[in-house]
Amino acid sequence: MVQKAIFWVAVFLLSLSGLGWAQERCVCSGQQVKWENGGNGRPLWWHFGAYVVSAGGSDSPPLICYEKSISNGSDTEVRNILWKIAGYSRRVLFDWDQACPTIPGQLSPEPKSGPLHYGISSESYDTTVLPPRDGWVQKAALEKVGDRSPIISAFNLSTTRSSAAVITITSFLTIYPSVNFLSYQIENSGNSPVRILLNVPVVGPMRQDLPFIDSGLIAPPNFRAVFHSKIIQPVQVRPATLLISDAETQEALAVDVAGVYAPVSGTLQHSDESLFDRIR
Repeated sequence: MVQKAIFWVAVFLLSLSGLGWAQERCVCSGQQVKWENGGNGRPLWWHFGAYVVSAGGSDSPPLICYEKSISNGSDTEVRNILWKIAGYSRRVLFDWDQACPTIPGQLSPEPKSGPLHYGISSESYDTTVLPPRDGWVQKAALEKVGDRSPIISAFNLSTTRSSAAVITITSFLTIYPSVNFLSYQIENSGNSPVRILLNVPVVGPMRQDLPFIDSGLIAPPNFRAVFHSKIIQPVQVRPATLLISDAETQEALAVDVAGVYAPVSGTLQHSDESLFDRIR
């Protein structure tokens, strides 16, 4: 059994209006194998960490938790944050945003460097990360799922100076003699409603069973729901592109990745590239 990959830590923030409010930070567990940070607070700081949650084995791939965080050191919002080398895009940053996705597959054998772009003039910081060997959106199936532990990914997204969506996505797999039982738990423990689209490949009844597949699922504050689908096809563990949008306008707010169980032969309802292109 894999240890719990992610923990939430409460942080007390002070908004510009002087009103205090509590927000949560996700923290990866496991063995830390990489930690990088940089920036100057004019306007941004960034950090990246990689943690081995499970080393994997002959019947399952490794599981790696990645901590990705950007903080805004200025008094004004920062827009159009594009950190391609880290699989991380955000429409607007008020205070700080964070992602702790758990992704299957090997780490890159060496660090990779790339820019963190921000602002309408495409200013950037030089960054170094240790990404998945096969990329954040992997094309090859990782079919071995012998472990079958829950896969947890967490995201903290500020939507105003005093509100945030705090999203946790947990993917479960139960294997029976003639059927595979897929479950996806989606939580929003923040105070801001958002729309969640998780680009999981689907077969058979999954498109009808899972409301977050097509146009997305509205997750209001203090929301938790579990969605199930039974399939007969073989199952893989893989990353899925995550799009978080404004609940009303559907403007894209964040694009990232989350680890999930999904059918090997499934069909994506959206191209991953088109989802990442929603923020430029």
